[in-house]
This record gives sequence, C-alpha cells and structure tokens, in this order.
Amino acid sequence: MAYLHYRDVHLARGLLHSLLKNVLPNLLKEILVRVLLAVLILMYFRNVLTFEQVMVGSVLIYVLTFAILLASLVGEGRLVFSLTLNIDPSIRKELVRFSLLSFAGTAGLIIIGKVDSLMVAALLGLAPVAVYTTSFYMATVIEIPKRAMTQVATPLISRAFEKNDMEEISTIYRKTALNQFIIGTLLLIGIAANLDSIFMLMPKGEIYSAGKWVVIIVGAGKLVDMLFGPSSELIVYSRFYWFNIVLIVVLAAVIIVSNNLLIPRYGIEGAAMGAAITLVIFNSVKYVFIWVKMSVQPFTMAFIKVIGVGAASWAIHLLIPRIDLVLLDMIVRSALITLVFGALILWMSLSPEANDLSRMALKKLKTWS
Repeated sequence: MAYLHYRDVHLARGLLHSLLKNVLPNLLKEILVRVLLAVLILMYFRNVLTFEQVMVGSVLIYVLTFAILLASLVGEGRLVFSLTLNIDPSIRKELVRFSLLSFAGTAGLIIIGKVDSLMVAALLGLAPVAVYTTSFYMATVIEIPKRAMTQVATPLISRAFEKNDMEEISTIYRKTALNQFIIGTLLLIGIAANLDSIFMLMPKGEIYSAGKWVVIIVGAGKLVDMLFGPSSELIVYSRFYWFNIVLIVVLAAVIIVSNNLLIPRYGIEGAAMGAAITLVIFNSVKYVFIWVKMSVQPFTMAFIKVIGVGAASWAIHLLIPRIDLVLLDMIVRSALITLVFGALILWMSLSPEANDLSRMALKKLKTWS
C-alpha cells in the first residue's frame, strides 16, 4: 500500500514537472513530506504514537501529497481521464523499449545505492553499518539542491531534444552544472567546517564521530556528481538512452570491485572511497560520451574560479577561533563562510542567475523599507 501511494505521488509530480510546474511538487516533496515524517517520528519517540500508527501515518502523508498534486492538475484542467489508450502504432515498440530500459536503469540505481551498506555489514559486521549509513546520509545533504535543479532542467532538456536545439541543450547543461557546483561547494565547506560541532550535538556523537571522514569523502564524491550537471538526463532524453543501461552495469562492477578491495583495508572509510571513486568514474564516462556523441560539454573558466572562492572561504574558516558554545560557534562560522563565499561569487559575477537573484532581493528590500 505504501509503495503504491509513493509511486502515485511520483507519477503526479512527473506530470507537473513535464508542464514546467516545479514549485508545488518540490515544496511537497522536500518540505511538507519531510516535516510531517519528522513529526511522526518525534511523536513515536515521545510515546504518543505506536509503531503501527507511525506506519499508517506515513502512508496517509503520501496520500495527502498525492491528493494535493492531483487537485492541482485537475484544477488547471491538465488532467483528463480516459479508458482509451491512444498510442501511435509506429512508436509503440520504441515506447515499450524506452520504458523497459528506464525501469531497469532506475531499479539498478536503487539496488546499487544499497550495495555499499550491505558490503560493510558483510565484511565488517553490523556495528559499523549504523555509523556508515548515518555519515553517508549526512553527506547526501549536499545533493539536495541538485535534485531541485534537475527537476527544473529535465523538462527543458526534453523539450530542447524534441526541437533538436543543441544550443539550448548546451546552455542548460552549462548553467545547471555551474550553479549546482557553486551551491554544492558552499554546502560541503559548511558541513566540513562544522562537522565536529555536529557530532558534539548528536546523541551518542562520540560513536558516530568515527564516520567523520566518511562524510567528507562521500561529500566530495557528491560534489563531483554535481560538477558534471544533468549528464544522466541528457543521455536518457537523447536517442542514446540505451547507454544508460551500459552505465549501470559499469557502475555496479566498479562499486563491487572497489568495495571488495577497500573495505577490508580501510573499513568504513574504504566504503566511502569506493562510493566516491564510483561517482568519479560514472560521471567521467558520461562526460566523455556526451562530448563525443553530442559535442556539448559544461566546463568554463568559471568552474576554476569557484574552486578558488571555495579555497578562500575555507581559509577564512581556519582563521575563526573556536567558540565554547557549540551552537553559537556553528552559527557564526556558517554565517562568515556564507558571507565570504557569496560575496566573492557575486563580485566575480560567476553566476549570472545568482547576480539576478541578488538584484531582485535588493529591489524588494528597498520597496519594503
């Protein structure tokens, strides 16, 4: 039942994305669902709800999300129900092939995403798994902006391919990759700078602090993934979509071999290295394939400048003295890093989109004052 509602939410959200309606789906997925699930978990630990009630509540949250999305589609007149399946016979075979390959690719990625945790349990025992998975998910915070940007870019890429507008595809590729890299760099620096403080605030943080390097290594791998932009989407929506399955096979082989070599020697840090190496190879292969087959690539000198801005922001963090109050230290450190990083990005005009947003924000502040 939970799976069906989760799948239906994705279906409705996908319809809205295809119509370039991204704000509501992202708001529901990234904020509403997470907040409501957090409330359920908190109520469970406060003994307000039983485990069974939490499970039922989780299903109802997805039902609510699906209902809101469905109401939005119906309200705009975008959703029409019909029992007639109108598919052009000339594209039916290709449509079935595309659907099967997409399903296999998605299933493969989900399975591969769990391989490292399973191998940690098999090679090191169950105790390190908790530390590894907690640290791994701390690092995945870095890629949240990528998900939002990719959801915006995906329908635009699809439409550009439909029009065979390679110039537009190149522009989307470059802008998305650059902005993802800028935000990812800031988040990685912020997490790394405050990592000790985060573990101090966590329950049993002295145990989970053993995963410090897991957070940093996996975070670096996620940043590399953001650096290459929406490369997977470019392949999936092009006539070379079949190559996605080849990539999944390569990805599976790399992660299994690297984990077998690195986990026995380096423990959970070895699993993190395996995950990061896999992401680097995975994205490098996609980059070369896209460059050769489509003659587009995202990189400019702006990426080098972002690395320089990141280095300067990290240097500022090292100069800030530690404050005894952990939470205050995190606030001050994060604020200064963000201020320096953001000011340099805007001053050097590395992202026209960021400069436009800052100008709009200043105008609104002036009107309010």
